[in-house]
Amino acid sequence: HSSPPARLARYGQSQQVFDGGHYEHLIIRNSDSITVRNAHFSIASAGSVVAINDSQYVTVENSNVGGGGEACEGVSIGNSQTVTIARNEIHDIADDGLEIYDATGLVIEGNTIYRMLGKGTDGAIPGPCYNGHSDGIELGRVSSSTITGNLIFDVRSNAAVFLSNDANGPAQYSRDLVFTNNVF
Repeated sequence: HSSPPARLARYGQSQQVFDGGHYEHLIIRNSDSITVRNAHFSIASAGSVVAINDSQYVTVENSNVGGGGEACEGVSIGNSQTVTIARNEIHDIADDGLEIYDATGLVIEGNTIYRMLGKGTDGAIPGPCYNGHSDGIELGRVSSSTITGNLIFDVRSNAAVFLSNDANGPAQYSRDLVFTNNVF
């Protein structure tokens, strides 16, 4: 039995589709039009299992994202637009299932997010993450996005959904968010 490749990484790439496979990490940076489906990502160390930064038109669907109780984020998205996270299982994360900052045009749909463990530097349970509160979905400076049909449970520290006030005035506030048919 061989171990999975350390990561599926795309830097400055476009127009690619990946179907299936087992990896530790998914990293997408400075890329557009990347689709990943039916994959399995699993780590048991600090950091993000799936990281999408400075990218657009990215889809991650029908995949399993496991943090082994040590990954700080299941899926982190930063400075990106038109990202779809759909029908994934995101679980066993030390801090946040999805942590999203500076993003617009997101579709977060049909995901099952569970066992957010609250393990962090200021939490009741020591762990690898900067803070110790856990959220199913943490949003900051996010706009024009839809969160629908998600199931979020077993969040042991903070909230199913956390809207951060980390903004420099009203122009950066999260806005135009639609939440429908979720179970928290």
